[in-house]
Amino acid sequence: MLKGVKQFKLIVYIKLNNHTYLSIMELTNKELISKLSTKEYNLSSGWKIMTANLKRHLEDVDDLESYYSQEIIPRIFHWPETSIQNINQLQILETDPTCSIFYNTLCNTIDYGPPGIKLYNNVQCDRIQQVWSIYNVVSRLNLDLNKKDEIIFEFGAGTGQMADVLHDLNFGGQHIVYDLPLMTVIQRYFIAKRNIKYAYILDDDHEKNIINGTNYLPCNQYESEKYIMGLPNINFIATFSLTETDIETHNKFANYMLNFSRIYIVYSLNQTITEDFIDNVGYIQSMKEKLENTHYCYIGENHGNGNVFMAVKKELTHGEISIN
Repeated sequence: MLKGVKQFKLIVYIKLNNHTYLSIMELTNKELISKLSTKEYNLSSGWKIMTANLKRHLEDVDDLESYYSQEIIPRIFHWPETSIQNINQLQILETDPTCSIFYNTLCNTIDYGPPGIKLYNNVQCDRIQQVWSIYNVVSRLNLDLNKKDEIIFEFGAGTGQMADVLHDLNFGGQHIVYDLPLMTVIQRYFIAKRNIKYAYILDDDHEKNIINGTNYLPCNQYESEKYIMGLPNINFIATFSLTETDIETHNKFANYMLNFSRIYIVYSLNQTITEDFIDNVGYIQSMKEKLENTHYCYIGENHGNGNVFMAVKKELTHGEISIN
């Protein structure tokens, strides 16, 4: 894989055909989708329905500014607008003095994504979720955002706003987004608007160039996934997303967990959430039992919507996870 620099931005080149190399930032949606569609992947019944027409929409347009106003499915920008847990989390972030850096990050940006997104108390609820996740991984699980060798592995990025939050917090390490290939096409559009550098980690790249910024790992890049899962210092974040997957993905990531330094998972108690009727309460409890010898673990209520599971390797902290 070739690399170059243009206008002080990292440019990662991928092979489009036998003779042409283009910056991944220069690819149209249709070209990128073609590049990412060479391998099959599993997904839950619910997400299969929600993404059934997404490929056609993304191939037809490169400008995604009307994604919200046209109510394109999946409605990732609509879902968080009135989220009860985010509203409750905001009350803590805006009143607790220990949260000031995170609250400032929350307020710094109120226009991420396409036009039209409704605000709550002049902030985006989606951004509250991303800030709250990082606040917990830092304050409860002892992550140092300044360390350059730390990896934040975001399972399912939704709108992609976590990339902007980490950029605003000056995160020194690597942010890896693991998601459905089509979802990464949406996400890269909106973080590019924020002038955030990004790269893709793909199986046909001879070298795995992971940048200090945002890296997209589509879920059908199996060799790259195996490589990434073997790296140290992985801090795993999944807000509802892991437990919305198919049973094969559930089981695969349960086996990865022992290697992770820190784990933050928000999950629904509703077995119908994916239309696959997976017992996520039992799944998380089983995960906790497997991790308890090596990690401090915590399960608690998630501010009015589902539960949260947190874990941290015992050598990385001074004792049990403290929840005020």
